[in-house]
Amino acid sequence: MRRWLTVCLAWGAGVFLHPAFAATENNDRELLVYYVNETSLTNAALDNTHQIESWLDNLATPKAIETAASLRSDETKLSAVTQKEAAELLSAPVNVLIFNNRLARDRHFLAHLAGDSSTNAQVMSFSDLPPTDDIIYRNLPLSSSNGLAAALSETRHFVKEHHVVQVGLIFKSHGSTAMALTPRVAFWHSEISPSDLAGLLETNASSHPMRGTPREMFPAEINTFQSELNFPVAFVLQEACFTDRFIGLFSVRLECRYRTTCHRPIAPRRLGGLGRF
Repeated sequence: MRRWLTVCLAWGAGVFLHPAFAATENNDRELLVYYVNETSLTNAALDNTHQIESWLDNLATPKAIETAASLRSDETKLSAVTQKEAAELLSAPVNVLIFNNRLARDRHFLAHLAGDSSTNAQVMSFSDLPPTDDIIYRNLPLSSSNGLAAALSETRHFVKEHHVVQVGLIFKSHGSTAMALTPRVAFWHSEISPSDLAGLLETNASSHPMRGTPREMFPAEINTFQSELNFPVAFVLQEACFTDRFIGLFSVRLECRYRTTCHRPIAPRRLGGLGRF
């Protein structure tokens, strides 16, 4: 009987992953992929975010104050939580691949092989990730559709090389009504003015190009990946936080709590759609 990877997912504003695997003789044929589009910022990108925060502070409206506080919180919280989650997953007795922006910027990802009793991971070359001239995507490559496609391509190579027969994909990212994966701040300060920013907060709309992976493209990429493997692939997309509205280019979080407990186990085979968990 096929045994599917079981992970512990917490339903709510924040999600903490915890491996809940039972050791079997088939662990080396199973693979768990953790793809996290965390807000890991270079110095230049951090300066960009701070400039936006400064403009929001000067606007001093309730929406601006709320958004600035949310941005400041995100600079450290999401990255710290996902690092903890990744460390937990490295103790799972199955194959594990970890993709995050901090590694992807240097064209790397991590691989932990089933049977390795240590929590050490091999640093792998992310050679399928294409270069980009976009300043936002250079900093947060996994927010782009190219980053998603490249990670799935690397996963496909691993599956074939290690004769994997079961795959579970866990994606974690900020999102919006239009984007399944999006940067926390999806524009550079030179692309917008303080008055433009004020207009975004008032109208909830933007004439600026959107950055991210569109919602309709996300399942299409997964379907292509699955068809190339010729066996079912379980996946779940976890948005970093709930949002009841989308303000301009910000995926604004009205409430976000990061939890460190697992509420209930869910078999990934029962999942496979988009949604806010």
